[in-house]
This record gives sequence, C-alpha cells and structure tokens, in this order.
Amino acid sequence: MIALTGATGQLGHYVLQDLLNTVPASQIVAIVRNPAKAQALSQQGVVVRQADYSDEAALTAALQGVDKLLLISSSEVGQRAVQHRNVINAAKAAGVKFIAYTSLPACRHFAAGSGRRAYRNRADAGRLWYRLRPAA
Repeated sequence: MIALTGATGQLGHYVLQDLLNTVPASQIVAIVRNPAKAQALSQQGVVVRQADYSDEAALTAALQGVDKLLLISSSEVGQRAVQHRNVINAAKAAGVKFIAYTSLPACRHFAAGSGRRAYRNRADAGRLWYRLRPAA
C-alpha cells in the first residue's frame, strides 16, 4: 500500500488525484487530521486513516500495512522537526520500506534548521529515502 500525509492539503490533493490514475484506490492510504474533509476520497475507495503529525501512536496505527510513504512537509513553523521525526518513528515502527519526503521549493538553506534536522532524522530511520524538492 502507498500512504501520504497531508492528503487533504493542496499538494496532497494533486498527488492523490495522480495516484488514482495509476494505483487502485484500495491500495492508497490517505492520512488526514480531519476525516470529514476526506469523505470524497472514501467514496472513491481510498483508505482514509486519521492521524496528526504530533501523535506518533496514531501515525503508527495509520501506517500499518503501508510499504511506501510520501511524507508531505508539515506547515507548522517551529514544529516541523519534531513532527517529521514522529512520522519517521511511526513509519519505522509500522515497517514502511520506502519514504519520500517533500522539501521546500528551491530551498538552499532551511529556516531554524528544521529541514536539516529532518534530513538527519531520515538517516536514523534505516529506510530507503527520496527527497522531492519542487522548483520555485
């Protein structure tokens, strides 16, 4: 199964729509904070699971049975490093084999080091990683 965090956000919406063109909906896990915002996804057959970047236990439960994860960066400045670490820990605990991480657009330096910490955290995860950095 393929999962993505932030599935009801702007990037998550577009990624999900593209995935639905190539992957059966039943093989996609949309991880969302508010399942009410994901009703249309459920109706399409996407598996919707509730979790928040700040709740590692909920993330671990949401990632059960997932092989590949797209970690869409959280938007909470000052909380990103901890939140991303929670997702990484949860992915490791759930047995996720591959993690793709969205970085900041055309970013050369990270504010408050949150991106640097996320990259350091990924090394500890013991998983195959791929970083996606959108163009500006």
